[in-house]
Amino acid sequence: MRFGWESNPRPPDHKSGAPTTEPSVVTIVVVVVVVVIVVVVVVILVVVVVVVAEAAASVVVVVVVVVVVVVVVVVVVVAVVVVVVAL
Repeated sequence: MRFGWESNPRPPDHKSGAPTTEPSVVTIVVVVVVVVIVVVVVVILVVVVVVVAEAAASVVVVVVVVVVVVVVVVVVVVAVVVVVVAL
Protein backbone atom coordinates (compact mmCIF):
# COMPACT_ATOMS: atom_id res chain seq x y z
CA MET A 1 0.00 0.00 0.00
CA ARG A 2 1.50 3.29 -1.13
CA PHE A 3 -1.33 5.58 -0.15
CA GLY A 4 0.58 7.18 2.71
CA TRP A 5 3.42 8.72 0.75
CA GLU A 6 1.30 9.45 -2.32
CA SER A 7 -1.04 11.73 -0.41
CA ASN A 8 1.74 13.54 1.44
CA PRO A 9 3.56 15.81 -1.06
CA ARG A 10 1.00 18.61 -1.36
CA PRO A 11 -2.72 19.06 -1.88
CA PRO A 12 -3.17 19.14 -5.67
CA ASP A 13 -6.27 21.29 -5.92
CA HIS A 14 -5.76 24.03 -3.36
CA LYS A 15 -4.87 27.08 -5.42
CA SER A 16 -6.09 26.20 -8.89
CA GLY A 17 -9.42 24.57 -8.08
CA ALA A 18 -12.83 26.11 -7.78
CA PRO A 19 -13.02 28.40 -4.74
CA THR A 20 -15.19 26.27 -2.48
CA THR A 21 -15.03 28.06 0.86
CA GLU A 22 -13.66 31.53 0.03
CA PRO A 23 -14.80 33.46 -3.02
CA SER A 24 -12.44 36.00 -1.50
CA VAL A 25 -12.59 39.73 -2.00
CA VAL A 26 -8.86 39.77 -2.75
CA THR A 27 -9.37 37.52 -5.77
CA ILE A 28 -12.14 39.75 -7.11
CA VAL A 29 -10.00 42.86 -6.61
CA VAL A 30 -7.03 41.22 -8.35
CA VAL A 31 -9.19 40.23 -11.32
CA VAL A 32 -10.59 43.77 -11.60
CA VAL A 33 -7.11 45.32 -11.37
CA VAL A 34 -5.73 42.96 -14.03
CA VAL A 35 -8.65 43.74 -16.37
CA VAL A 36 -8.13 47.48 -15.89
CA ILE A 37 -4.39 47.13 -16.55
CA VAL A 38 -5.04 45.12 -19.72
CA VAL A 39 -7.49 47.77 -20.97
CA VAL A 40 -4.97 50.55 -20.25
CA VAL A 41 -2.21 48.64 -22.07
CA VAL A 42 -4.44 48.11 -25.11
CA VAL A 43 -5.36 51.81 -25.20
CA ILE A 44 -1.70 52.80 -24.94
CA LEU A 45 -0.75 50.44 -27.76
CA VAL A 46 -3.54 51.79 -29.98
CA VAL A 47 -2.40 55.37 -29.33
CA VAL A 48 1.19 54.42 -30.14
CA VAL A 49 0.16 52.74 -33.38
CA VAL A 50 -1.88 55.78 -34.43
CA VAL A 51 0.95 58.19 -33.57
CA VAL A 52 3.52 56.11 -35.43
CA ALA A 53 1.22 55.75 -38.43
CA GLU A 54 0.65 59.49 -38.65
CA ALA A 55 4.16 60.69 -37.83
CA ALA A 56 7.31 60.51 -39.88
CA ALA A 57 9.83 57.88 -38.87
CA SER A 58 12.01 60.28 -36.95
CA VAL A 59 14.29 59.71 -33.99
CA VAL A 60 11.79 61.30 -31.61
CA VAL A 61 9.03 58.91 -32.68
CA VAL A 62 11.32 55.92 -32.25
CA VAL A 63 12.35 57.07 -28.77
CA VAL A 64 8.72 57.64 -27.76
CA VAL A 65 7.74 54.19 -29.03
CA VAL A 66 10.62 52.56 -27.13
CA VAL A 67 9.71 54.39 -23.92
CA VAL A 68 6.04 53.44 -24.23
CA VAL A 69 6.92 49.80 -24.89
CA VAL A 70 9.20 49.74 -21.84
CA VAL A 71 6.44 51.27 -19.69
CA VAL A 72 3.93 48.70 -20.96
CA VAL A 73 6.32 45.84 -20.19
CA VAL A 74 6.95 47.19 -16.68
CA VAL A 75 3.21 47.54 -16.04
CA VAL A 76 2.57 43.98 -17.20
CA VAL A 77 5.40 42.62 -15.05
CA VAL A 78 4.10 44.51 -12.00
CA ALA A 79 0.61 43.16 -12.67
CA VAL A 80 1.92 39.60 -12.85
CA VAL A 81 3.88 40.06 -9.62
CA VAL A 82 0.80 41.48 -7.87
CA VAL A 83 -1.30 38.53 -9.03
CA VAL A 84 1.31 36.00 -7.91
CA VAL A 85 1.70 37.65 -4.50
CA ALA A 86 -2.07 37.90 -4.03
CA LEU A 87 -2.54 34.21 -4.80
